Amino acid sequence: MTENVPRWWKSLKDFYLVYLPLRFNLFLVALIAFAFLCTDQGHDIVARLVGHKSTLPAIVFDCFVLLLGLQVWFWSRQLLHVIPKDPPASRFPRWTRWIPRLLGIFVFAIAFLALLRVKGTGSPALKWYVGVLAVYFILFIVFVIVRRTMLKEADDAEKTVPELSTQAKAIFVATAVLYVAFFALSFNIKTMEMVTSPVIILLVAAIWVSVGVAITYLGHRWGMPLFTFLIVFAVAISRWTDNHVVPTLPLPPNYARLDPVTAFNRWIESRPGFTDGYPVFFVATEGGGIRAGYWTAAVLGELHDKTGGRFTEHTFAISSISGGSLGATAYDVAVANRVPNVRETATKALEYDALAPTLGSFLVPDLLQRFIPVPFIRDRARALELGWEAGWRGAGTPAPEAFTTGLLDLFAKNGNAIPSLFLNGAVVETGERAITSNCHIQWPDALDTFDELGGDLAISTATLMTARFPYISPAGTIIKAATANPATLPKCGAGERCAHVVDGGYFESSAAATLIQLLATLRDHPDSKLNYLRVKPYIILIRYDDPSKQATSAQFAMETTAPLRALGSALGARAKFSVNRLGPFGTNIPFQLGPPPPEKPALPLGWLLSDYSMFWMKRSIAEGPNQKCVADISAMLGGATPPPGSCAWPRTPWPTTAPPPGRRN
Repeated sequence: MTENVPRWWKSLKDFYLVYLPLRFNLFLVALIAFAFLCTDQGHDIVARLVGHKSTLPAIVFDCFVLLLGLQVWFWSRQLLHVIPKDPPASRFPRWTRWIPRLLGIFVFAIAFLALLRVKGTGSPALKWYVGVLAVYFILFIVFVIVRRTMLKEADDAEKTVPELSTQAKAIFVATAVLYVAFFALSFNIKTMEMVTSPVIILLVAAIWVSVGVAITYLGHRWGMPLFTFLIVFAVAISRWTDNHVVPTLPLPPNYARLDPVTAFNRWIESRPGFTDGYPVFFVATEGGGIRAGYWTAAVLGELHDKTGGRFTEHTFAISSISGGSLGATAYDVAVANRVPNVRETATKALEYDALAPTLGSFLVPDLLQRFIPVPFIRDRARALELGWEAGWRGAGTPAPEAFTTGLLDLFAKNGNAIPSLFLNGAVVETGERAITSNCHIQWPDALDTFDELGGDLAISTATLMTARFPYISPAGTIIKAATANPATLPKCGAGERCAHVVDGGYFESSAAATLIQLLATLRDHPDSKLNYLRVKPYIILIRYDDPSKQATSAQFAMETTAPLRALGSALGARAKFSVNRLGPFGTNIPFQLGPPPPEKPALPLGWLLSDYSMFWMKRSIAEGPNQKCVADISAMLGGATPPPGSCAWPRTPWPTTAPPPGRRN
């Protein structure tokens, strides 16, 4: 039968069998290429790196590129000779020499392209970093290619693990020690921030090369698909590995949450100078990771500062999703602590690299927890919260621990001095909204998270209840409180793991749906004091707008991709649908951040911003149509009447200059 097999097919099959053991290393290199070259967050983590005042982080990055290149090359080469196969690696002698080298070269190619990708961000030292990386690349080529001739090294033959060189065994032991050290250090937020996100990716990849080699070797030796077995094992025990329980704090004493109508009535009664036509602001701020968080903090902070605090005095509620919730809480906390410059403080708190501790936890300790059926390792969600807390601590505020205190405690101490928050998440089991708010949510189609949890939440935790970015942050597990309504989550009793909360963008990403429901409740309730003859509602829309982006016709594999593509498109359409229905409830005032032109970096959806991204958002609120809206609102609160349509949205012009280089330290 085999005599009828075409020769080309037999050669192709032999080639596949010989190099199949390298599949993990190939996958790892492809994953790094995707992270650095195919994502907006990948652009910004490298741009942030080369924007440091010190050159040390970028030099460390270059060093770890070299380390990863050597690791990929070395262990790929070893794998081809320690795993017995038929045919042997000597069947393709030239490919056997060059494929490990090419994998190492690809690591350098990814790093070069990642550095060149940030050339438009204004770093004067970028050419120097590229030059250093080029030197490392030459050293790598000399070592992996020329060394064989210089040392007159013979071709490798198949060998067993005990026959590996002392050098190979030492490298494996060193990698194991490095894994343990990184595991321990990953729990230190400050250390992870100093290591930086791109270096963490390279370092963990270098560690996982050795782990992948061990798994690949054992799988071949035992004759079992060990990678598949480990994945199935992790899924099978997932019920017992859940370390993502949402932590709670004690409720503030003598504090009772009010329903939205009662809360609004008491808020309006407490306003000084209430007259007919009193302007009241309601804010909807969309999701979008740190981009949305920073832009929200910039807009709300600018409105507060330019109006001397009058905007905050006239703002009743903020409905937010995902990253927008981070900006909203930073704004409320800054106002509550009476910082002299709200915009500067709130945005400075969000400049912190909260991605680094999250990656460190995600890629090592929290990943290890998936294979241990006893939850005892701190989860990656907590690492992100600690990053936000560290960012606030580094903003130089009079209350450095404010983000660690309870959200309800914040409102218990500040009353009506700060706008109410409606932080929107989504429930995995039901798909409905999970609203975390100082107001008591009694809507039948939304879950009140404080009712379910029975305790307060740290401000950082409350923010994460709505900002659990897919996969980067896990679904938060709610343990039902004894005081919770048993009917809200069926088949779940007190003290049980009842529901899981994810990013609010799964429901809709604009936060307008909750604002519509809030405004409708205030308008239609017979006891509400929202009277359109006396109160003039204004709706602040904080969004990211890309008028140039158009939907492309779906052509590829429609039989399988159409349902997934439709679901993804529906999420964006639902946000647009909700925003378009805010019109009857008040005058809409949009603050929209436009996308970069093609030659400029895109703004990321992750948890870290480059200097250029922050520069652009600061520029966008300080100048142009957005600043005109700020001026009109300031004039209106001062008694003037803004001209009709003065805040209508044209596209904001792009800045013509780059940010000052070397600002970051």
